[in-house]
Amino acid sequence: VCSSDLHEMKAAMNAVVSIEFRCIVVPLLVSCGNHTPNGAGVRCALPVDRYADMNDAARLNYATDFPCVRDQVSPEEWATRVELAACYRLVERYGMTDLIYNHITARVPGTHDQFLINDYGLHYEEVTASNLLKIDIDGNVLLAQNPNCDVNYPGYVIHSAVHAARKDAGCVIHTHTRATMAVAAMQCGLLPLSQIAMRFYNRISYHDYEGPAVDLEERARLVADLGDTDAMLLRNHGRSEEHTSE
Repeated sequence: VCSSDLHEMKAAMNAVVSIEFRCIVVPLLVSCGNHTPNGAGVRCALPVDRYADMNDAARLNYATDFPCVRDQVSPEEWATRVELAACYRLVERYGMTDLIYNHITARVPGTHDQFLINDYGLHYEEVTASNLLKIDIDGNVLLAQNPNCDVNYPGYVIHSAVHAARKDAGCVIHTHTRATMAVAAMQCGLLPLSQIAMRFYNRISYHDYEGPAVDLEERARLVADLGDTDAMLLRNHGRSEEHTSE
Protein backbone atom coordinates (compact mmCIF):
# COMPACT_ATOMS: atom_id res chain seq x y z
CA VAL A 1 0.00 0.00 0.00
CA CYS A 2 1.27 3.47 -0.88
CA SER A 3 2.90 5.04 2.21
CA SER A 4 1.17 8.35 1.45
CA ASP A 5 -2.18 6.57 1.73
CA LEU A 6 -1.43 5.17 5.18
CA HIS A 7 0.35 8.13 6.75
CA GLU A 8 -2.20 10.74 5.64
CA MET A 9 -5.15 8.47 6.35
CA LYS A 10 -3.96 7.87 9.93
CA ALA A 11 -3.53 11.62 10.40
CA ALA A 12 -7.08 12.20 9.15
CA MET A 13 -8.39 9.51 11.51
CA ASN A 14 -6.66 11.09 14.48
CA ALA A 15 -8.11 14.46 13.53
CA VAL A 16 -11.72 13.28 13.51
CA VAL A 17 -11.81 10.63 16.26
CA SER A 18 -12.85 13.25 18.83
CA ILE A 19 -14.88 15.43 16.47
CA GLU A 20 -18.62 15.04 16.05
CA PHE A 21 -19.61 14.85 12.38
CA ARG A 22 -22.85 14.31 10.48
CA CYS A 23 -23.36 12.20 7.39
CA ILE A 24 -26.12 10.69 5.22
CA VAL A 25 -26.24 7.00 6.16
CA VAL A 26 -28.21 4.82 3.80
CA PRO A 27 -28.25 1.05 4.60
CA LEU A 28 -28.39 -1.79 2.09
CA LEU A 29 -28.93 -5.54 2.38
CA VAL A 30 -27.18 -7.07 -0.60
CA SER A 31 -25.02 -5.99 -3.49
CA CYS A 32 -23.67 -6.98 -6.85
CA GLY A 33 -22.94 -5.52 -10.26
CA ASN A 34 -20.20 -5.91 -12.79
CA HIS A 35 -18.78 -4.05 -15.75
CA THR A 36 -16.41 -4.82 -18.58
CA PRO A 37 -13.96 -2.57 -20.47
CA ASN A 38 -15.72 -0.14 -22.74
CA GLY A 39 -13.24 2.31 -24.16
CA ALA A 40 -9.87 3.67 -23.08
CA GLY A 41 -9.72 4.14 -19.35
CA VAL A 42 -13.49 4.10 -18.87
CA ARG A 43 -15.66 1.12 -18.02
CA CYS A 44 -19.27 0.78 -19.06
CA ALA A 45 -22.16 1.97 -16.92
CA LEU A 46 -23.50 -0.51 -14.39
CA PRO A 47 -26.25 -2.57 -16.04
CA VAL A 48 -29.65 -2.35 -14.42
CA ASP A 49 -30.31 -6.09 -14.73
CA ARG A 50 -27.05 -7.18 -13.08
CA TYR A 51 -28.42 -7.73 -9.58
CA ALA A 52 -28.09 -11.45 -8.91
CA ASP A 53 -24.68 -12.95 -9.77
CA MET A 54 -24.16 -13.75 -6.08
CA ASN A 55 -22.11 -16.88 -6.86
CA ASP A 56 -19.56 -14.91 -8.86
CA ALA A 57 -17.37 -13.99 -5.88
CA ALA A 58 -14.31 -15.73 -7.34
CA ARG A 59 -13.80 -12.94 -9.89
CA LEU A 60 -13.38 -10.28 -7.19
CA ASN A 61 -9.83 -9.06 -6.57
CA TYR A 62 -9.12 -8.92 -2.85
CA ALA A 63 -5.57 -7.54 -3.19
CA THR A 64 -4.89 -4.23 -1.52
CA ASP A 65 -1.42 -3.45 -2.90
CA PHE A 66 -2.68 -1.10 -5.60
CA PRO A 67 -0.42 1.67 -6.98
CA CYS A 68 -0.74 5.14 -5.51
CA VAL A 69 -2.98 7.52 -7.51
CA ARG A 70 -1.81 10.73 -5.86
CA ASP A 71 -0.14 11.95 -9.08
CA GLN A 72 -3.25 11.16 -11.14
CA VAL A 73 -5.72 13.34 -9.25
CA SER A 74 -5.97 16.92 -8.04
CA PRO A 75 -4.73 17.85 -4.55
CA GLU A 76 -8.34 18.46 -3.55
CA GLU A 77 -9.43 15.02 -4.71
CA TRP A 78 -6.45 13.40 -2.99
CA ALA A 79 -7.35 15.10 0.29
CA THR A 80 -10.94 13.85 -0.08
CA ARG A 81 -9.69 10.33 -0.79
CA VAL A 82 -7.55 10.36 2.35
CA GLU A 83 -10.44 11.58 4.50
CA LEU A 84 -12.88 9.09 2.96
CA ALA A 85 -10.50 6.17 3.50
CA ALA A 86 -10.05 7.34 7.11
CA CYS A 87 -13.84 7.42 7.49
CA TYR A 88 -14.05 3.79 6.34
CA ARG A 89 -11.42 2.84 8.95
CA LEU A 90 -13.28 4.75 11.69
CA VAL A 91 -16.57 3.06 10.87
CA GLU A 92 -14.74 -0.28 11.13
CA ARG A 93 -13.12 0.80 14.40
CA TYR A 94 -16.50 1.59 15.96
CA GLY A 95 -18.07 -1.69 14.84
CA MET A 96 -20.53 -0.21 12.36
CA THR A 97 -19.66 -2.46 9.39
CA ASP A 98 -21.51 -5.37 7.78
CA LEU A 99 -18.73 -7.49 6.27
CA ILE A 100 -18.07 -6.16 2.71
CA TYR A 101 -21.51 -4.57 2.40
CA ASN A 102 -22.57 -0.94 2.86
CA HIS A 103 -20.80 2.09 1.48
CA ILE A 104 -19.41 5.51 2.19
CA THR A 105 -19.14 7.87 -0.76
CA ALA A 106 -17.75 11.37 -1.18
CA ARG A 107 -18.31 13.85 -3.97
CA VAL A 108 -15.19 14.62 -6.00
CA PRO A 109 -14.36 18.28 -5.26
CA GLY A 110 -15.24 20.66 -8.06
CA THR A 111 -17.76 18.26 -9.65
CA HIS A 112 -21.49 17.65 -9.31
CA ASP A 113 -21.65 14.27 -11.08
CA GLN A 114 -18.66 12.31 -9.76
CA PHE A 115 -18.09 10.55 -6.46
CA LEU A 116 -15.72 8.09 -4.79
CA ILE A 117 -16.86 4.67 -3.59
CA ASN A 118 -15.25 1.51 -2.22
CA ASP A 119 -14.25 -1.39 -4.47
CA TYR A 120 -16.84 -4.09 -3.74
CA GLY A 121 -15.17 -7.09 -2.12
CA LEU A 122 -12.83 -5.19 0.20
CA HIS A 123 -13.46 -4.99 3.93
CA TYR A 124 -13.56 -1.50 5.39
CA GLU A 125 -10.16 -1.95 7.03
CA GLU A 126 -8.69 -2.64 3.58
CA VAL A 127 -9.90 0.59 1.96
CA THR A 128 -7.17 3.13 1.12
CA ALA A 129 -7.10 6.48 -0.63
CA SER A 130 -5.76 4.85 -3.80
CA ASN A 131 -8.06 1.84 -4.13
CA LEU A 132 -11.23 3.92 -3.95
CA LEU A 133 -13.13 3.98 -7.25
CA LYS A 134 -14.14 7.19 -8.98
CA ILE A 135 -17.48 6.84 -10.76
CA ASP A 136 -20.05 9.21 -12.21
CA ILE A 137 -23.78 9.57 -11.70
CA ASP A 138 -24.40 7.27 -14.68
CA GLY A 139 -22.31 4.47 -13.15
CA ASN A 140 -19.25 4.80 -15.38
CA VAL A 141 -15.98 3.94 -13.61
CA LEU A 142 -13.64 6.85 -14.34
CA LEU A 143 -10.60 5.82 -12.31
CA ALA A 144 -9.75 2.46 -10.76
CA GLN A 145 -6.40 0.90 -9.88
CA ASN A 146 -7.97 -2.57 -9.77
CA PRO A 147 -8.61 -3.86 -13.32
CA ASN A 148 -11.18 -6.27 -11.86
CA CYS A 149 -12.96 -3.65 -9.79
CA ASP A 150 -16.62 -4.04 -8.94
CA VAL A 151 -19.28 -1.61 -7.75
CA ASN A 152 -22.15 -2.66 -5.51
CA TYR A 153 -25.14 -1.93 -7.75
CA PRO A 154 -27.71 -1.10 -5.05
CA GLY A 155 -25.02 1.12 -3.50
CA TYR A 156 -24.66 2.95 -6.82
CA VAL A 157 -28.44 3.36 -7.13
CA ILE A 158 -28.93 4.94 -3.70
CA HIS A 159 -25.75 7.00 -3.50
CA SER A 160 -26.12 8.39 -7.01
CA ALA A 161 -29.66 9.46 -6.14
CA VAL A 162 -28.53 11.42 -3.09
CA HIS A 163 -25.46 12.96 -4.72
CA ALA A 164 -27.48 14.03 -7.78
CA ALA A 165 -30.31 15.59 -5.79
CA ARG A 166 -28.53 17.00 -2.75
CA LYS A 167 -25.70 19.27 -3.88
CA ASP A 168 -25.02 20.02 -0.21
CA ALA A 169 -24.23 16.37 0.50
CA GLY A 170 -20.47 16.05 0.27
CA CYS A 171 -20.57 12.59 1.85
CA VAL A 172 -23.12 9.76 1.93
CA ILE A 173 -22.84 6.89 4.43
CA HIS A 174 -25.03 3.85 5.03
CA THR A 175 -24.68 1.31 7.82
CA HIS A 176 -26.27 -1.89 9.12
CA THR A 177 -25.78 -1.59 12.86
CA ARG A 178 -27.95 -3.88 14.99
CA ALA A 179 -29.44 -0.95 16.89
CA THR A 180 -30.53 1.00 13.83
CA MET A 181 -31.88 -2.09 12.06
CA ALA A 182 -33.94 -2.82 15.17
CA VAL A 183 -35.36 0.70 15.24
CA ALA A 184 -36.03 0.56 11.50
CA ALA A 185 -38.11 -2.57 12.08
CA MET A 186 -40.44 -0.78 14.51
CA GLN A 187 -43.56 0.90 13.16
CA CYS A 188 -43.11 3.80 15.58
CA GLY A 189 -39.62 4.53 14.27
CA LEU A 190 -37.21 6.48 16.45
CA LEU A 191 -38.90 7.65 19.64
CA PRO A 192 -37.62 10.70 21.56
CA LEU A 193 -36.91 8.66 24.69
CA SER A 194 -33.30 9.67 25.34
CA GLN A 195 -31.12 12.71 24.96
CA ILE A 196 -29.34 11.08 22.04
CA ALA A 197 -32.64 10.33 20.28
CA MET A 198 -33.72 13.93 20.88
CA ARG A 199 -30.93 15.07 18.58
CA PHE A 200 -33.01 13.66 15.72
CA TYR A 201 -36.38 14.99 16.87
CA ASN A 202 -38.15 16.44 13.80
CA ARG A 203 -34.90 15.95 11.89
CA ILE A 204 -35.38 12.43 10.56
CA SER A 205 -37.25 11.07 7.55
CA TYR A 206 -38.45 7.58 6.62
CA HIS A 207 -38.49 5.53 3.43
CA ASP A 208 -40.62 2.39 3.10
CA TYR A 209 -38.78 -0.79 2.20
CA GLU A 210 -39.03 -1.76 -1.47
CA GLY A 211 -36.55 -4.64 -1.46
CA PRO A 212 -32.89 -4.39 -2.53
CA ALA A 213 -32.40 -1.11 -4.39
CA VAL A 214 -31.95 -2.32 -7.94
CA ASP A 215 -34.66 -0.22 -9.57
CA LEU A 216 -33.45 3.16 -10.82
CA GLU A 217 -36.99 4.49 -10.46
CA GLU A 218 -36.70 4.13 -6.69
CA ARG A 219 -34.15 6.96 -6.67
CA ALA A 220 -36.88 9.56 -7.12
CA ARG A 221 -38.84 8.14 -4.18
CA LEU A 222 -35.73 8.01 -1.99
CA VAL A 223 -34.96 11.65 -2.74
CA ALA A 224 -38.57 12.70 -2.15
CA ASP A 225 -38.64 10.95 1.23
CA LEU A 226 -35.24 12.30 2.24
CA GLY A 227 -36.25 15.87 1.50
CA ASP A 228 -33.98 18.31 3.31
CA THR A 229 -33.51 16.18 6.44
CA ASP A 230 -30.11 15.16 7.75
CA ALA A 231 -31.09 11.62 8.69
CA MET A 232 -33.30 8.93 7.21
CA LEU A 233 -34.41 5.47 8.33
CA LEU A 234 -35.08 2.90 5.64
CA ARG A 235 -37.92 0.95 7.23
CA ASN A 236 -37.08 -2.70 7.90
CA HIS A 237 -33.59 -1.91 6.79
CA GLY A 238 -31.44 0.62 8.69
CA ARG A 239 -30.51 4.25 9.27
CA SER A 240 -29.29 7.23 7.26
CA GLU A 241 -27.59 10.59 7.95
CA GLU A 242 -25.99 13.41 6.00
CA HIS A 243 -22.71 15.32 5.98
CA THR A 244 -22.68 18.70 4.27
CA SER A 245 -19.18 19.74 3.32
CA GLU A 246 -19.43 22.08 0.34
